[in-house]
Amino acid sequence: MRKEAEDKIIEFESYVNKPGYNQKKVEQGLKSFRQRLDTIDKLEKQGLTQTRHFSVMDSLANDLDKKGLTLNAHYRYYRNFESRFKFDINNPISDYGATNKSEYFAEWYVQYKFKGTKDVPEDLLKLFKEIDNAN
Repeated sequence: MRKEAEDKIIEFESYVNKPGYNQKKVEQGLKSFRQRLDTIDKLEKQGLTQTRHFSVMDSLANDLDKKGLTLNAHYRYYRNFESRFKFDINNPISDYGATNKSEYFAEWYVQYKFKGTKDVPEDLLKLFKEIDNAN
């Protein structure tokens, strides 16, 4: 997990002040991965290791459909269901899922679609099944 965060920081640093790159997104990416590295440092100082992926997408790295599925979760479904589930900061499927309510929803949705219902929060599971039944 440490190497992944360090590699991403190097990657994002290479985009700083380069034409064609949205500098706001570059800075957000840098901030996110630096925070991740800080979290890893804190866990290691406590003698703990990080066991979950930064993003569910990391655990599905070879699946070509994951990006479209995540975008669908954000733009098609989240907007319709935002008020119908709780953002449980203490129960994200990934670090990225803990960043905000939209990412929480999208990360759990990808997990549900690719790995099934195990551990999916009940309020989200109900919504995901509703989505499946509508399609």
